[in-house]
Amino acid sequence: MMSTNCWMGNGYLFGGPWGMIIGVIFWLFLAYGAFYIITYLLKGKSNNIYQKDTPLDILKRKYAKGEIDSEEYEKRKAILLS
Repeated sequence: MMSTNCWMGNGYLFGGPWGMIIGVIFWLFLAYGAFYIITYLLKGKSNNIYQKDTPLDILKRKYAKGEIDSEEYEKRKAILLS
C-alpha cells in the first residue's frame, strides 16, 4: 500500500492538481523577492528619496523651467553663495 503525503503528493510542492502551479508561483515569488532585496541594497544612499534639495538646486530648477530670467538667477545665486 502506497502512503500519500498531503504536503508533497506526486512530487509537487503542495500536491494535488494545482501543486505544480502553486510551486512555480512560490519559486517565482521567492526569486523576485531576492532580486528586489539585492537591487535595493546595491542602490545605496545615492538614490535616497529623503534627500533634500539645496536652495541652489531649487534656484537652478526654477531657472531651467524659465520661471526666472538670467538676471534674477544671478542675483539670487550671489545672495545664496555669500
